[in-house]
Amino acid sequence: MNQWHRRPGQTVVEYLLTTLCLVTFFAAMYGFMQQQLKDLFIQAGMVILRTYY
Repeated sequence: MNQWHRRPGQTVVEYLLTTLCLVTFFAAMYGFMQQQLKDLFIQAGMVILRTYY
């Protein structure tokens, strides 16, 4: 008997759940990184302005 035999549809459900988890993770990281990058660019801009003015 094949130990890797799965019920029909189980693989599809696993792929859908994995995709949902990854999309949620990357959406959350995008929201977090967007704010971090905004702050980083503001700080860099302040350094540049202080250097030349």
